[in-house]
Amino acid sequence: MGSHRQANPSPIAHPGDAVPAALTILRTDTVFAKLPIHNLAKRGILAIHLSQHSEQGRQALCWHVSPSLSYGPPQQLAYKLDTLLINRRLDALERPLPSLIRLGSFRQICDDLGLRIGRSVGEIKKAFHQNAGAYITAKLTYRDIQGRERRLEAGFNRYSVIFTGESLPDGASADAVYILLNESYRQVLNAAPTRPVDYDYLMFLKPLAQRFYELLSFKMYAAIKYQRPEASMRYSELCQFAPQQRYLDGGKMSKQMYKVHQAHLQSGYLAETHTESALDADGDPDWILRYVPGPKAYAEYHAFHHRRHSALGRPLSRDREETEPALPLSVSGDEPSTVQTEARETMQNQAASLVQQFYRDVHGVADKPPHPQELAHASGLLQRYGSEFAAFFLNYANRAMRQEGRTAHVFGGLMRYEASALAAYRRQMAQTAAQQAEGSALQQRRQLDAYEAWLRLQLDALKETLPPAALEALREQARRQARSHQQIPSYLLTRQVEHEVETQLIQTYGLPSFEVWSEQHEMVTLLSSDTQEKAPSGG
Repeated sequence: MGSHRQANPSPIAHPGDAVPAALTILRTDTVFAKLPIHNLAKRGILAIHLSQHSEQGRQALCWHVSPSLSYGPPQQLAYKLDTLLINRRLDALERPLPSLIRLGSFRQICDDLGLRIGRSVGEIKKAFHQNAGAYITAKLTYRDIQGRERRLEAGFNRYSVIFTGESLPDGASADAVYILLNESYRQVLNAAPTRPVDYDYLMFLKPLAQRFYELLSFKMYAAIKYQRPEASMRYSELCQFAPQQRYLDGGKMSKQMYKVHQAHLQSGYLAETHTESALDADGDPDWILRYVPGPKAYAEYHAFHHRRHSALGRPLSRDREETEPALPLSVSGDEPSTVQTEARETMQNQAASLVQQFYRDVHGVADKPPHPQELAHASGLLQRYGSEFAAFFLNYANRAMRQEGRTAHVFGGLMRYEASALAAYRRQMAQTAAQQAEGSALQQRRQLDAYEAWLRLQLDALKETLPPAALEALREQARRQARSHQQIPSYLLTRQVEHEVETQLIQTYGLPSFEVWSEQHEMVTLLSSDTQEKAPSGG
């Protein structure tokens, strides 16, 4: 249906900032992280009730969240508390987790969330109560760290909250904010595999984009791991598990997802997005969202994969990797050793090529065997920033040496330019992103103007061809409908009636939406240019 591409995407952590030399990795569980708890929609309250059945008709998943009547559903601030504060505290602790966990003072909590102390304390307290008051009814299966299947069937609140000065379970006075984990929740956290995500990137993202990143990262990691060109999910699935408002209108869906995608396209986590029209199981409009991994996604994969498999060859005990997460809780064992070997060989080959390119460019020597230390420097660049920056770095360092009259005898001599190359790369990517955004917005505005002009011609033609009596009947129906729903001033009634009549004409005669029209227009343009290229030139 539609697509979006980030031209020359950079492996950066967020717009305007280069990817850090070392990612701040946060490991979260692979069970509760996939399931929705928080209402992230800015308007209205979305009921969280999931039910999935196996092919044999058995209920495979039941997940229902009942919010507190006093404090309301956990919303965006409550989501930040869980994902940016509590998950980080959990990640720092060994398993099995203790029941009582210290989070820190309100000043520390505000600092961790990037909030100012003051009015934020009252809002944070309310968000804590929303999280603690959300009652979950769950029936699901998952695989633990050893790959064994486990079952959770319970009703529970995830944790209780104890504020500074209140009584701890042993009777002492709390010197900070604490949470007391419910046993059902704690058991799953102790047994569940964990999943690496970029904590600094999470901090940058707005809640809906952050939740999208959490959900897509499972599929993106599997796509890169098994060398697939893209990851995909259904729009209806995303709306269920985010959760976010689901639209059945293509225009509203596109506008909603544009806002979610934009940060990830700018950061280079996504290189391209594609949308295909589909239908859900009930026959309602749905879309398949397809995502091409960007440099940041590859950089994350290599960073996580490298850290997971240490130099000693021992995987971190709490990590397990995803295969094909079509169902929300499918977790499998480690990847085959052949895939691990191929990944290492690919990295080594890229590092060797980078070093050999240095010797060709600087010393005119072809195919010089790299020294292990040179390979280490080149591999570090590739792991930290990706292959695109590594190529940029090589050209930048060579130019800088010529300007300074220097010569590097070995590849490591270039590393003094890493910081300045990174700053130059950052400026170049920011300029490219700004130019692309400006061009994209202008093109979209022109397309929208062209569509509105085309639609106006179609509607005017339809009104002229309709019998006057039929057109007047439509207007009378629109008048009655407008008056029955709300009090409309007389000076607005005519405009409202014409709007309703035209909406009815669009639906009756199947006039395409802006998205469909744009796609058709693009296809006609491509076919026309292709025909012109193939047409024989005149003699």
